[in-house]
Amino acid sequence: MAMRDCLQQLRRAMILALAGTLTACAHSAEPVIGPGLPETATMLPVRTAELSPDEIDLALASLGDELVETDDFLPAAVDTTEPARHLPVRVGKNLIQPDPALLGHRELLELFSRDHPLVDKWIDYFTERGREQYARFYGRYLRHHTQIETWLREEGVPPELIWLAFIESGINPRAYSRAHAAGLWQFIASTGRLYGLKRDFWIDERRDMEKATRAAARHLKDLYEQFGSWELALSAYNAGSRRVQRAINTAGTSDYWLMLQQRYALPTETRHYVPKMIAARRIADNLDVLGLPIPDVPPPVPTTTVIAPGGLPLAALAKKLGMPSAELRALNLHIRRSLTPPGRDTPLHIPYAMVETAVAWLSSDDLPLEDWGGIYVVHRGDTLWDIARAVGVSVTELKALNNMRGSRLYPGQRLIVPEAGASVARAAAPAGGQIVVRRGDSLSLIAKRYGTNVAALKQANGLRNNTIFPGQKLKLPGSASEVIVRRGDTLARIAQKHKTTVAALKQVNNLRGTTIYPGQRLKLPSGATVASKPTNGAYVEYTVRRGDTLWDIAQRFGVTVMQIRRANGKWSNTLKPGERLRIPGGVS
Repeated sequence: MAMRDCLQQLRRAMILALAGTLTACAHSAEPVIGPGLPETATMLPVRTAELSPDEIDLALASLGDELVETDDFLPAAVDTTEPARHLPVRVGKNLIQPDPALLGHRELLELFSRDHPLVDKWIDYFTERGREQYARFYGRYLRHHTQIETWLREEGVPPELIWLAFIESGINPRAYSRAHAAGLWQFIASTGRLYGLKRDFWIDERRDMEKATRAAARHLKDLYEQFGSWELALSAYNAGSRRVQRAINTAGTSDYWLMLQQRYALPTETRHYVPKMIAARRIADNLDVLGLPIPDVPPPVPTTTVIAPGGLPLAALAKKLGMPSAELRALNLHIRRSLTPPGRDTPLHIPYAMVETAVAWLSSDDLPLEDWGGIYVVHRGDTLWDIARAVGVSVTELKALNNMRGSRLYPGQRLIVPEAGASVARAAAPAGGQIVVRRGDSLSLIAKRYGTNVAALKQANGLRNNTIFPGQKLKLPGSASEVIVRRGDTLARIAQKHKTTVAALKQVNNLRGTTIYPGQRLKLPSGATVASKPTNGAYVEYTVRRGDTLWDIAQRFGVTVMQIRRANGKWSNTLKPGERLRIPGGVS
């Protein structure tokens, strides 16, 4: 214990010495001037004040539960046994002249020169334990601040409000919190809608840097006009205007700094909100004093906006522009899927140098617009494998189309599926045929798999509700005069399977060429058979195609997997394209 006390005293003495050095710099005849500061700037010491360690711990611990990013986390706790660092404030009459055309510009500049113990504590954190985090945030600030500040000015608010985005998201448009706030300015969906930010299955404009910045500027303008001070407006941005008004009524004052003296007037996170913003800006003005390196970041790519038609894959546009698909997606984080929303034009951000190529291609008639747009609602028990097989794509393709990294699904989740393939990827069963319900099946999934609908399934089986169970046999409604194309099918294979000719298939379906696609419905000529099913005691030979499974083949021929295994002496599920299987007959 004695050794620990000695180490704590030594550490405290070192920090006090550092604070004394900073104060000495503040009063030196030749003050150190940071990047971009005029020689007329002066150095003012920060006022000291006392704050209970319990209060600091509670505030910083609560903040650790809010921002959730892939690489950026707020502190869970800060050691408050040591004195806070007192960072000088650099102010200069000629540093930034208030612009009377910007709402409350003078008041905001004065706010950034305000001192408070919570400001000191956040300076401590960002320059010690949070040093790397601040460097990441500041790197994004250097990359994007010019454009963001321009948008803020155009909306009539001070550009220094960018420091609000700094503490909200770290200038990260990908940020997403546990409170479901998203984007650079951390809008929740309801507030975003109030300020014109659309969010649906296809797009989320909270992640569009320009639209979100302009929406945040309008929101902050409304809050400033409501409360008459930036301290209260910023607090309301964090906690909500009703909560701040309730705090004013509780404290009996609208002076933010007096409200801070009443511990429970404002929520803990909100008490730290404005001081944290001040600290972030204070550090940026004193990087040289603190010895913090200035990150070396590449300049942003100048961009412009073009209008793209619905159903356009972003990967196709990226390929045409000669840029990596990931870079195009990074410029268009508001697009939630791998293609633009079907049925409507959508603005896309592209590098300015590529605008002529993009406009010429988007105006052409040979765009690879995909026939997607079907929406499948996940039911209890569904898996990606089941859905992918039912709509005729691979699990990888289905995940890529829906921007999914994992395979977890939840009931009610909506997935993009091929419009044409939303019916059947497995072979169509003959009219009046039966299927056996498997674990994880639902009426909706079976209906999509076999090209029918839930109502027809219920009617054909006398079902009053949607409840089914594994092992249950269901009759499949449908027509024996058509088939649905599977992946790998050709007209020749279909003609051979159904004992007809390619010419007859083309004639009855009005086909000029031989091109067909998965999910396409083809009529069968009269006299054609629906399936190549053997008779009792006989066998037919089937050549395995890529993507086949034993279960698929068994369903196609109306037999069980076990009977195929017995007929072929095969006890594993592994199939190889080109492998020949004997299919037994006589099983329904």
